[in-house]
Formats: sequence, structure tokens, C-alpha cells
Amino acid sequence: FDMKYLQYDVPFGMLMRNMHRWAAHAMVITVWLHMFRVFLTGSYKPPREFNWVIGVFLVTFTLLLSFTGYLLPWDQLAMWAVTVGTNMARATPFLGHEGPFQEFVFGVSPRYD
Repeated sequence: FDMKYLQYDVPFGMLMRNMHRWAAHAMVITVWLHMFRVFLTGSYKPPREFNWVIGVFLVTFTLLLSFTGYLLPWDQLAMWAVTVGTNMARATPFLGHEGPFQEFVFGVSPRYD
């Protein structure tokens, strides 16, 4: 389906598309607020360390999903988001351009001439 068809021809299509967009933003904000509350109240301390680790994983997963959803339109804004995101990943110590996942993430192996 085309997004223009969904937005203009499907009944309540624009409402559905905008609700999906705002719900995605609300999800990211809610997850951050929840993690902030857990940190401030000390709920990450024993015996809940494993819950904290799972929560950090879920925050990371939520942000990655949000980033990939941001890229879906593949317009000028999304292209620059990919550029900034991959450059940030490359700058990560031990995981970036010198890390073990460089070919998987960036698709090329470095050449040292």
C-alpha cells in the first residue's frame, strides 16, 4: 500500500497514521521516564539487578526500533539520520570501526594503505 492512499483514501487513515506516530513518540518518552524513576528510587539495587539489566536492554531495543522507524520514509531527513547514526556507531570505542562487527554493521572492511 502507498502511504498517500492510506492517508487520503482510507477512512480515518490520516488519524491512524498520526496516532501511530504519536504513540511511537510516547513509547520512547514513557520508557525513558520509567527508567529514570527506577534509577531515582533505587529499584535497580538487590534483589532486582536482573530486572535493571533487562530494562536497559529494552531501552536500547526501543531506541533502535525508534531509529529504524525514523528511517522508513527514506527522505532527506532519514538519509542524514542514517549518516549521523552510523558515524556515532563508528565512533564507539571497541565496537565501532575497529570492532568485531564492523563488516556486519557498516558492510565494508577497512582498507589500510
